Amino acid sequence: MKLASFLAADRVVLNFTAASTRDTLEQLVAPLVKADIVADAKQFMADLLRREAEITTVMDNGVALPHARSNAVRRLGLTVGIAAEPGIQYSPESPTRSRLFFCIAVPGYAPTAHIPLLQALAKFSREPSRVDKLLHSKSASVAARYLINFKS
Repeated sequence: MKLASFLAADRVVLNFTAASTRDTLEQLVAPLVKADIVADAKQFMADLLRREAEITTVMDNGVALPHARSNAVRRLGLTVGIAAEPGIQYSPESPTRSRLFFCIAVPGYAPTAHIPLLQALAKFSREPSRVDKLLHSKSASVAARYLINFKS
């Protein structure tokens, strides 16, 4: 899966801070709204929060993959978020603080369209050196370029 069709520098949020899951998701959804991938931020937020309430998307290494299928989504989209250190207590159920977020917007009309994207991001996330390099990106364009060049 090529990430280039889903990612641009304007969909990378660097060094953000958040006090809650909701705050985190609001910052990750904003670029999707701006890119016209999400038509209704309020509805998509509700869908994301409902999905997170079912089961957390935080992996053991602190990478989180929030995603939801929603009728508020026009087309499959991705935002990457890199939180400032020491990370965010994203999931109240997980003791792990998260610094890297991949937020996936899934259109309601294509409920499984995100599976290859989710698999590619999970594969990327399993290698600590890749995650570390991404976390230390100096700019959004550097982070986007690094992910775009990843071969899954």
